[in-house]
Amino acid sequence: MPVNILDLAVAANTVYNFQKGRGNDAAAFNKAEGARRSPPGFQVIFTHEDIDVGFFGAVYQEKHSDQYIIAYRGTAVGSSTSGQMAGTKNLKTDIALYTIESLPAGIRAAHLLLEQAKMLLGAARPILCGHSLGGAIATIVAVETALPCCAFNAPTVSKMVRGGIIHGPYVRVPTEDLASIEKQIINFNLQWDPISKSSKAVGKVIKLPATLATGGHSQDKVVANIKSSKYASMPFFSLVG
Repeated sequence: MPVNILDLAVAANTVYNFQKGRGNDAAAFNKAEGARRSPPGFQVIFTHEDIDVGFFGAVYQEKHSDQYIIAYRGTAVGSSTSGQMAGTKNLKTDIALYTIESLPAGIRAAHLLLEQAKMLLGAARPILCGHSLGGAIATIVAVETALPCCAFNAPTVSKMVRGGIIHGPYVRVPTEDLASIEKQIINFNLQWDPISKSSKAVGKVIKLPATLATGGHSQDKVVANIKSSKYASMPFFSLVG
């Protein structure tokens, strides 16, 4: 079965559930340890954590599928079962990312997870994804490796990729290759989210309409929105290219 948009949205959400804090969703803080840790029908192949930079990612795959998902965790609050300072590390990264678009600290760990997945899963095709900070990390890795990516409510990484007034691009990619790379990157931005609308995105942007009550930054709300949209069962690769 091909990976669809809802699979990716759920993966970007369940990757938070390997530790107590779930991004900015404080209401779910105490429930997360017993929560689902993979999209329905998918298996957790393996995970990777770098406590020093507050990084966590997971690899998911359906049985007999030639595609798989690599989900990068966004900002984690509170203490985790395996990395007590995850929230503090992520907060420092967020401040640097949102204010000056400084390259996230977890990029090296994100590449390591990707390389491990390639070694284990061989010719199967990866799709990178993440919510918020996780979406920014997924986008940067996607640009650097020319891989497909689906980001949800992610902050822009445009200046890192294209260069800005203060600094040149951190992400090294030939200008002539960037246009084709961006065709493989999709950003789903929920209405009323203050993070993803800050400036120009890398890749295609799909805006999800919502009310003030159903919109915002939470990935739980993104999942709920996509479930009731035309995108839910749409294969990812039918939207790119």
